[in-house]
Amino acid sequence: MRYLICFFSALLLSGCANHAADAVRINNALMGGGADELKRYKNNPYILQAESPFSAGDLYPNATAPAIYHRNIDAVRYLISQDAVHNVSIWHRPVEGGFRATPVNVPAAELACGLGAFDIMELLEKTYPVQKVNYTNCLHYLVGSGYVSMKYSFRHERTQAEINSGVKKLLALGGDPMVLPEYGRPMQLDVLHDLTINRSTASERLALLKILLDHGVDPNTEYPYLNAKETMLTNLAIYTDQVMASAAAKMLVQYGAQANKLVSRSVVYDASSPHAYNRQTRQVTALHMARFFDKNDYAATLIELGADLNRPDSTGRLAKSYAGSFQRIETKRRQLLALAPVETTTSEERGGSSFSVIMGILEVTGSAMGY
Repeated sequence: MRYLICFFSALLLSGCANHAADAVRINNALMGGGADELKRYKNNPYILQAESPFSAGDLYPNATAPAIYHRNIDAVRYLISQDAVHNVSIWHRPVEGGFRATPVNVPAAELACGLGAFDIMELLEKTYPVQKVNYTNCLHYLVGSGYVSMKYSFRHERTQAEINSGVKKLLALGGDPMVLPEYGRPMQLDVLHDLTINRSTASERLALLKILLDHGVDPNTEYPYLNAKETMLTNLAIYTDQVMASAAAKMLVQYGAQANKLVSRSVVYDASSPHAYNRQTRQVTALHMARFFDKNDYAATLIELGADLNRPDSTGRLAKSYAGSFQRIETKRRQLLALAPVETTTSEERGGSSFSVIMGILEVTGSAMGY
């Protein structure tokens, strides 16, 4: 009996390995465009019925997903002709933690519209009219999906003008910028991120911010960030490009952003180890955070826009008392890092994933590195 178990186990593992190898070959073929290579795998389960990622690739649940990621409309047409699986799993970066995938339950057309592949979206919607696309999910994903694509090699560059045009299309289809997505990050975070790290597209990114504000985005809305809340004005304080941060702040105030709004934000107040910060949720203003990160030009813009120097946070501290806090905490963290022994514990033993730890550090150190 033991030998029979071993035999069938080996047979099963061999079959899984073959399927996984086929999945890799199919994915590679899809990158080249066209559908001819797919026909060699006409009856492969990866095309017809796979609904969970193979261990070898671990990127896609079936061939439909990479066909869409690579914008291979000929391959999508062929897959439709073969009655291929048309639900997909979408990779995304959540508000907290590392990259993850949704369950295999998202209409393929929703992935296409989130990537701005509207020709594929329209083809899939026409073919599978019963499947309803959540255009709000698409809207957030289109604005921020560069984060996802940077994890893998399938990014097909879109110009900022193309993204702006796609956002207008999704807004017209009913995408609601004031509703949070079911997966991924709120678009407000990613609008500001790209605005302040890429000067070559900054003017068009400002135009995107204006499009969203014109379509009802409330600049005072608090959205999830680092186990607390954030607004666009407080979020702008973490970025190095203070010129663009100031330009965005002026636009936000024109649309009603309150310079003195208190926000329930996660504030770092100490570094207890090279890999962990001590945090406290406090009610702070954008000016508090600008002083915290030593963004003096941005602070000056906020004061010009009406920020009150005498507005205390929830602990009674004024913005001026935050000055230099970032530098002090980061200096301490680097000193602890220099003295730290080689790590022998796992990230789970330290109380969180390694990605969560890294992102927590980047939230602060990114201010010095252009994040």
